[in-house]
Amino acid sequence: SKYKKTSKGVVVSKPKDNTTPSDLWKKRHVLNSHGVETRIDGFTDSDSLNIKNTLSEEMLDVDIIQPPQTDNVEKYYSTEDYIPKKYTKTQRSCNSNEVQIKFDNAEYCILQNETALVLRQEGLYGELPTELNQLTQLESIDLYGNYLTGNISTLFSMTNLRHIFLPWNQFTGSLEGIGNLVNLEALNIAHNYGFDSIPPDIDYCQNLQLLRIDAMNCNTTMEDFIERTCYLPQLEVITAVNSGLSGEIPSLFGNYQNLKYFDVEINPYVTGELPDEIYD
Repeated sequence: SKYKKTSKGVVVSKPKDNTTPSDLWKKRHVLNSHGVETRIDGFTDSDSLNIKNTLSEEMLDVDIIQPPQTDNVEKYYSTEDYIPKKYTKTQRSCNSNEVQIKFDNAEYCILQNETALVLRQEGLYGELPTELNQLTQLESIDLYGNYLTGNISTLFSMTNLRHIFLPWNQFTGSLEGIGNLVNLEALNIAHNYGFDSIPPDIDYCQNLQLLRIDAMNCNTTMEDFIERTCYLPQLEVITAVNSGLSGEIPSLFGNYQNLKYFDVEINPYVTGELPDEIYD
């Protein structure tokens, strides 16, 4: 098996040989635009917010929508606390207790005290509205599978955020300032090819448990990436498939305290052997 279980309880996926990003695309980019149930290599992935997953090799072979669930990590996104009502596009004036959130091709009236905003696969275009930061109680935002562009710096002043899910968009730019989100528990920005590398100030996100940067084209070394994340005491899951990482996995890997799953497949410039510290 390409997955190595260590005495630390970490499941490590080493890069595959002779696998190209186009192979990854053919295998993984099969979820249709309606979010219907999709079957990949015998694994059924439902677009339900309540999906429950386990760390099996069958699951690890597909790019699931929801983060992999480890022993006690149902809180990543599956709790009913983060399933808001379905928002519909509107052209009316918003009420005094609402915030108008306007994209290039759609606008919504969102309650000021909303704690979770889910606008998945709505066909949204444009940049993140700056009005989002008027949702001062927002803890979870999910904009999976739209066509949104620009940077996400608007979110970095929203210090109550615990869950950010922005995969399969077209975001770009720097992530500097993410360290302001001291309550952040889960960050999924996979499949946004224009983001810069993970910045040093992520070290302030001491509650972070899940980090997904697959297909982010961050072009950084394994040493820098691990140095910036290995001191996050709650971090359990890292996926960085086809993310532009390079170099050897350093001995700093041994500093992860709670890591259970580490996937760096399809990074052909990751070299060397797994360090002995993984097995300590």
